[in-house]
Amino acid sequence: MSLLQRVTLARKLIFWGTIVIFVPLSLPVVGIVAVGVISGLLDCGITAAGPEECYVLGLDLGNRLYFYAIPFVGSFLTPMALFMGFWDVLLALLLTWGGLKVYEKRLSTVNKQRQ
Repeated sequence: MSLLQRVTLARKLIFWGTIVIFVPLSLPVVGIVAVGVISGLLDCGITAAGPEECYVLGLDLGNRLYFYAIPFVGSFLTPMALFMGFWDVLLALLLTWGGLKVYEKRLSTVNKQRQ
């Protein structure tokens, strides 16, 4: 396997590895934002202190929405906390991926000039 092929493979592994790790972990964040929007639209008070009554079609959704406002559970179930804690890791992955992309282009140019 040539150096160019190894660099291309490394760049692809970093790209897909980042997607496989961070995309599934960020999906609950979308749910939490959706709960915030829903509680705002329904005029429900969802705070860490406790839920207010939030009736939709005769059902009280306050307790269900409150689950997302509990600080410990929220940070345990929310990958956003993981993302914030490992921001430097994500930055390093992005910089490495970008550096490999530049290196791959240079190797490709050198290989074309040799032929």
